[in-house]
Order: sequence, then structure tokens, then C-alpha cells
Amino acid sequence: MNIYIVDDNFVIGKKVRKIVEHLDLSNAQFDLEPIVIDYPEKFYDELPLMEIADNSIFILDIDLNTHFTGIDLGKTIRAVNSECYVVYLTNFHDKAISVINENIHPWSYIVKELDDIRFETAIADALTTIFHQQMTREQSSDFLTFSVQKREILVPAKEVMYLKSMNGYKHSVLVCTMEEELIVDGTLKKFKTTLKQPFFFKELRAYVLNMNALTEWSRDEQYVGFINGEVLELGVKSIDKLKKALVQAGYR
Repeated sequence: MNIYIVDDNFVIGKKVRKIVEHLDLSNAQFDLEPIVIDYPEKFYDELPLMEIADNSIFILDIDLNTHFTGIDLGKTIRAVNSECYVVYLTNFHDKAISVINENIHPWSYIVKELDDIRFETAIADALTTIFHQQMTREQSSDFLTFSVQKREILVPAKEVMYLKSMNGYKHSVLVCTMEEELIVDGTLKKFKTTLKQPFFFKELRAYVLNMNALTEWSRDEQYVGFINGEVLELGVKSIDKLKKALVQAGYR
């Protein structure tokens, strides 16, 4: 879990990193990677091209002494990822309205002028509640966690059209979602045991299908179609198995 710390005050950035490094994570299954951004301008320019994970955390100085503010930074982050976490550091108590008006939806605001103990407690409390939220997300049946090149991502289960084994790649699976295709780490056999949502049909050798996402199928033409326009070619026996499962589950 990456924690990006963006503050033009070197002392504050170093202090926040130290707080993160000393957090008690005995009850969490996260590896924290605090990253102090030394060059906020370069970071701001590169941000639109970054791959931001849903569990990434950004601790931002709201009053950066640059040509942009922490609010501008927050807006850019939200344009890339709407699910990650934003925590604002500020010297003022009245900045929340400005952020609210920009629909950045930060997790919390922390006032820098607190004494060291209160500041450390505020940072630790904010991060601890984020960790609890993230664990809830990952344990929720509404989301699936996939590993993509050592990066963990969350995908709403309802947006997964199907999973497909990949010939020649023993430890990779193709996941087709509403908007994109992902090549994720793992095996189809393993996913068949871990997927608990009742709408996943797991009786085919090379596929797992989301029955809620099906819009059509043809036994004669040997295909099934999904709500995102994807079409899969399946044999007659596979379609017969699928139709039987749909009837038993009350879909048709």
C-alpha cells in the first residue's frame, strides 16, 4: 500500500513518514510504502499518467508553495482514481469548504499547528481508520481483489463479465470487466474456489461466467453475449450446462 506524502516543508514530510513507519500493523495485512515527494511540481505533471491503486493514500499539504495547491493536486488525483484515499494537512481550519466544493471527498483534515503528540495521534488515527475501511472493502463480497504485476486492485464483482484461463500461461488468468481486460496473477482453479458470489458459473473447464451479465446466447451459433458487448464462443455442451444452471438459479 503506497502512501504518498506531498508537503513542501521537508520537516513535515519527514515527520509524517516517521509516523507511518512506526504504526502498529499487527492486525492488518498491509505492507506500507511511505513515499515522500521531493519534487511536487514533477509529481503533479506526471500524476495524470500514474496508475493509482484503489488502496493508495495521498497525504497532501493543502497550501503548497507552488503554482498549484493541494486542492489542484486532489482534483487531479480524483480524475485518475475516485476510490483512493486523500488526507489533507493544513495550517487553517476553514479550508474544508473549498475542498468540498471541488468534490475531492478527502478522508480527513489534519491541522499542522497541533503539538507533536496530537499531530502524530491525528495522523495515526486517520491511517488506522483507512486501514479498517480497506480491510472491509477487501472482505466485502461486493469487490474482488486481483494481483496485477504485484499491484493489488479491487474490482466490483458485478462488473466482471468472465474469467478465462490462458493457454501457455499457467499462472495468469484473463479477467474481462465492464470496461477493460486484465491479465491477473493466479489460476482459474484457484479463483473457482475463492469466488463466493452465487452469480458466478464455475462448471466450465476454461471459464468462469457472470450469469448476471449475460444478455444472450445461441446454441446453434455457439456463443454467449454480455452486457458490455463482449461475445464468447462456447461449444454446445458448455451452453447446455450454462442454460441448465440459469434455469436452476431462476434466471429464465
